Amino acid sequence: MKVFWAIIGLLLIGAVATLLLTDRGLSSPKAMPIAGPAATTPSPNEPLPEPGLKNPAKDTRVAVKPEPAANSKTEETPEAKPENSPEIKPEARPAIAPEAKPEVTVKASPTPPPVEAKPESKPAETNVLENKPADPAVEKPGDALAAPAAAPLPEVKIEKKDDGSMLIDGRFTVKGAGTSEDPYVVPWDLFTSVEEVYKPQQGKKDLPGRVVMFDGKFVRIAGYVAYPMFVDQPRELLSMLNQWDGCCIGIPPTPYDAIEVKLAKVVTPKERLATYGTVEGKFGVKPYLAGDWLVGLYLMEDAKLSVKEYNVGS
Repeated sequence: MKVFWAIIGLLLIGAVATLLLTDRGLSSPKAMPIAGPAATTPSPNEPLPEPGLKNPAKDTRVAVKPEPAANSKTEETPEAKPENSPEIKPEARPAIAPEAKPEVTVKASPTPPPVEAKPESKPAETNVLENKPADPAVEKPGDALAAPAAAPLPEVKIEKKDDGSMLIDGRFTVKGAGTSEDPYVVPWDLFTSVEEVYKPQQGKKDLPGRVVMFDGKFVRIAGYVAYPMFVDQPRELLSMLNQWDGCCIGIPPTPYDAIEVKLAKVVTPKERLATYGTVEGKFGVKPYLAGDWLVGLYLMEDAKLSVKEYNVGS
């Protein structure tokens, strides 16, 4: 009995094998899987083989295309080319370099010269003389550059005497006309009296008219003289009320009783030895202050010195 079933089994196996072999000879070649790790995409330059003819009656298999995975790109199969068609190779196009833009050379424009800033036009300054009433004695019609009238002198009382001299402020007698031919002869006490009213340290800075009236006039005065030390041929000296040798003898002068004199010429050896003399020249009242300290007050320019003999006044 076992032998019988063994024979039956062999027959069945033989029948199945025959059917499979027959079916394999009639079927088309197996299709290559479309997608998969082993699937390769033919290059565009290789011709594709002609597909085999299928027997629609016997080929009952259905090709199932695998669905593309999400976010995956579908591979495109290149179109089949005919066998006899010449292979058309894509022309090798030269790599197109990015279009070179023409270089635009920007020449630096020359720096313009600095424009000089013109000062803003200021309103025309008003002529001070136009705001003052015309003085017929000073201004002339059409003379815009006429010098302003001199400032009025401080109040001073002058009395004319019969001999031609002047009595100033009822105290000081002055002779002469104030010219280079006839200079004023002024006493020292008139100059020293300025100390009574002119004291810059005390805030009193107004000069009296009895001394301002001699500013710019020619004056003659006699007094002691002192020359600069270590100068053999001096052209300057100090005319003083009191004697002073510049060191030890006498009383040092003050700005009220001394005159700084500039001579018109160098003194002679005889004049250099003199200690007293008369000076004559153009007088000036020029206060020189260091802060509120009065350093100098009286000046004389283009002066000449007169002495009679050694240590004897003129």
